[in-house]
Amino acid sequence: MHSYATNIFGTLVAMGVYTLRAQLSAAPSKIDVFRASSVSVFIYTAKSLLSVVMPWIPPSGGSPPGTWYATYCLAGIGIITIGFIYHSTWMWILPRLGSYEIVQETVVLGGGAITNAFKKLPKKIEMKDALSRDNEALEPLLSG
Repeated sequence: MHSYATNIFGTLVAMGVYTLRAQLSAAPSKIDVFRASSVSVFIYTAKSLLSVVMPWIPPSGGSPPGTWYATYCLAGIGIITIGFIYHSTWMWILPRLGSYEIVQETVVLGGGAITNAFKKLPKKIEMKDALSRDNEALEPLLSG
């Protein structure tokens, strides 16, 4: 059941790689450690896209009695929907209801890799003030 959701996510990630490459083509890249060849990204995108589309085509012999041939597709879409609701809740709804905001911080890892970390910042403190203080005012939401 998870394979359909995985294929949807994989298709979106591969399309995101193409989008980022188009946006960053003018800027020189300093980090080539995690670079994938265009051929491999194209093959992965084609595989994922076919895996998302093909289950919706009805089988030639018809569905087995008592089941619908694309039930697992709807379950995969349900998994993605539940994940979106969960993410929306902790990223957008709870900060609006609470007295904090989510702040994205860029972190440079060993070897020069760049990643992002999300921090919980109280609304009463201005971002400039909080970032100039010790990191005691910032509480990490995600680590790793």
